[in-house]
Amino acid sequence: EKIVSYNNLFDVNDIKIGQYLIIAGGKKISPYISKPSYAGSVPSVSPISKLFIPPSQNVVSSGMLWPTSVRRISQYYSWRHTGLDIAGPKGTPLYASESGKVTYSGWSNGYGYNVMIDHGNGTKTRYAHASKLYVSKGDSVVKGQTIAAMGSTGWSTGSHIHFEVIVSGGKKNPLSYVK
Repeated sequence: EKIVSYNNLFDVNDIKIGQYLIIAGGKKISPYISKPSYAGSVPSVSPISKLFIPPSQNVVSSGMLWPTSVRRISQYYSWRHTGLDIAGPKGTPLYASESGKVTYSGWSNGYGYNVMIDHGNGTKTRYAHASKLYVSKGDSVVKGQTIAAMGSTGWSTGSHIHFEVIVSGGKKNPLSYVK
């Protein structure tokens, strides 16, 4: 029953063969916190054929940047999963999608180490499951600045970023903002 609850399932019949599940009881790992320079070199990633790879442009009509150079979507936005999961190697840089002010940088149950940025006009972004945090609450960040490193902290089954776009308090499909 705990597995059903942690994974936002209705009952055990929703569990499918090969499905990744969150198992309670993992250990928190302290992130190494330091201030990096702006976007540096990005580790190469071998292709994973089962995952969707969106186009390579960083900027979209809304102006938001992809939060990472990796474009391997491992889980899409839905009413049960209110963000976009992008899989990649631990340590891959995570970038601020827009300029703004850091309103949270730390540990949260579920999200693990994560950063929340307020971009003004009721728009915020969250970058969750990080292995390292490079910004602190109160910091001003610019679009494209490295803010964290991809990881697998909190309720996570592998290295990825859980990316959320929040507008006027409601979580929106990030692909509508970063296509």
